Amino acid sequence: MKSNRPYGHTLRRRLLITLFVLLSIGALTCTYLTATYLPQKAPDSLEITLPSLVGQDLNDSQALLPDGYYDIVYEYRPDAKASPGTVLSQSPAAGSLRRTVPGRSPCPLRLVVSTGPKTYTLPALIGENAKQTAVQLRGQGLVVRIRRVIRNDLSPGQIVAMDPPEGTTLQQGQVVTLTESGVLTAKTVRVPDVVGTELALANNTLVLRGLRPDEPEYAYSDDIPPGCVISQRPLSGTMVVTGSSAHLVISQGCEWEE
Repeated sequence: MKSNRPYGHTLRRRLLITLFVLLSIGALTCTYLTATYLPQKAPDSLEITLPSLVGQDLNDSQALLPDGYYDIVYEYRPDAKASPGTVLSQSPAAGSLRRTVPGRSPCPLRLVVSTGPKTYTLPALIGENAKQTAVQLRGQGLVVRIRRVIRNDLSPGQIVAMDPPEGTTLQQGQVVTLTESGVLTAKTVRVPDVVGTELALANNTLVLRGLRPDEPEYAYSDDIPPGCVISQRPLSGTMVVTGSSAHLVISQGCEWEE
């Protein structure tokens, strides 16, 4: 009688090989499904404190903002006091705590940066209406002074002179003087000479003549004592309409060099 041992041994070996192959295929399939469909672990986020950037130069502030940590949006606007490139405001505010993933989920940051004082170039104004023009210039942030001269050959209120001249570029707060035409239908007065007199006395003299003193300017002078008039507009002897403004420049004395 023949023995079945060799056949049984071969069968067991084949079953083991088949089981091993199936287990290997199953392991590879699990690895593939895990890598493909299961969510990946998110990179670790960092908690950061926003630095104070307001008042700093933009180039200096950027050194405090590491690459990849912030998504920065810049907004530029004129400012009468801050020099160009100065950071005016930031959002979020300094000291705020935010979480960020560098390079993947940066922290949003908005910076408002100064472009310096707003500028305006004077157009041709001769022949325009002085009052309407003054409103427009004040809307541009300029200080407007109006003086009047007698011109019977022109309609009242026309601009006959401007200082500074057409084409000058000015910054906010600078002064434009418009000279408008007037007629003799109103009472006129001769401008007195107040150069060299003290401010209070000069103002009283102008008021008594029916003139309206403007806010004075101040300047250094080696010749005129402090508190006295260096120059005046209109010049003494000019005929102007009663109620016209008069502008004085007052001495601050000598400018000392340190």
